[in-house]
Amino acid sequence: MVDDGTVPLTLADLKALNNEAHGESEDSGDETLVDDTEAAPRDLPIKTERIITRNTARNQALQINAAVIEDLWKDVNHLKIHDNVAEDESMQVNYAMTREAFSVVLEQRNKVVAAPRQKTAVRAKRAS
Repeated sequence: MVDDGTVPLTLADLKALNNEAHGESEDSGDETLVDDTEAAPRDLPIKTERIITRNTARNQALQINAAVIEDLWKDVNHLKIHDNVAEDESMQVNYAMTREAFSVVLEQRNKVVAAPRQKTAVRAKRAS
């Protein structure tokens, strides 16, 4: 098990926290949570969550909010990608894709971004 700084909670823990959040707590602030479920804390499945919010890509930016090549999030129980912005000629990736798919999308984006530059260069050359 990887120590990611989180503590798994039992169903009893979650119930007590929910009751406390809704003003239904009957105990003092020194309450000790007791696991009254039949499953031991480590027997409960650990749920993982990935939340990516409020990222912005402007102008010709490239924004990647995902794993490329290998789907590192395939075992994540809850994935939320929210309030991301991509504008102009940017490329935004919000979920894992293969190397081949990424290469095709990136190549297409580069062509779109390069086209106006090439036209400007041709015009400048003709003007000189």
